Parts: sequence; C-alpha cells; structure tokens
Amino acid sequence: MRKRHKRFKPSAFTTVIGNGTLVKGDIAFSEGLHLDGEVHGNVLGQGKNTTLTISDTGCIKGDIKVANIIVNGRVEGNIHAAQLVELAENAVVMGKVEYVLLEMDMGARVEGEMIRLTENREEKAGNS
Repeated sequence: MRKRHKRFKPSAFTTVIGNGTLVKGDIAFSEGLHLDGEVHGNVLGQGKNTTLTISDTGCIKGDIKVANIIVNGRVEGNIHAAQLVELAENAVVMGKVEYVLLEMDMGARVEGEMIRLTENREEKAGNS
C-alpha cells in the first residue's frame, strides 16, 4: 500500500524581498522567505520547517539549502530540500535538485540533475 502525503501548506512568511530589490551576498533565514526580487548569493533556511517561495519575478544566482521550496521563478544554482520541492509552471532551475518529495507542473524546466533523497539518507546527511 502506498503512503499518502498530506498536501503541503507553507509556513507564514516572516521575510519578503520585493520586486526590484537586488541582494548581493548570502542570506540565512528561519520560518518563511518570499522572494520577488533577485539574490546573488547562497540562501540557507535555518530550521526543520523553513520554506522559501520564489515568485515568477524572483531569481537566485547561488545555492539553496532549505526544508521546503516553491519555485515559480529562476534558480541558477543547486537546490537541496530536506523535504519538498515544488516547481510551478514558470520555474527554471539550472543546477542539481535534491529532494525527498517533488511536485512539478507542466511547463517547469530543470536543466541539471534530479536526485531523490530517501528520508533515512537525509537524516544521515544532517547528522554528519
């Protein structure tokens, strides 16, 4: 029998980077980050339930490590999600995508490797 997963509900956003804003440098956040602007640097979610949402106007040029990510914009770098990767119809990812659960809409594009992590493998990686 297949294990059913509940529909993902993102956490409330505590930080918003607006359209027209460019951040140069790494960003670390907890809880939720919504990106309409552009980040040139790595993005790190600190915590087990962090959620990064990249809108259709958002762009990240750097690596991302979070629990959950919803992409409808552009990522030029690797994504490591401890739980969920959701790629909406306008998503463009140029890099490696590591995930436990994946949801991908028609029209989303990945130019790179897709690696499914098992939950046990993710736990071991987090402990090393």
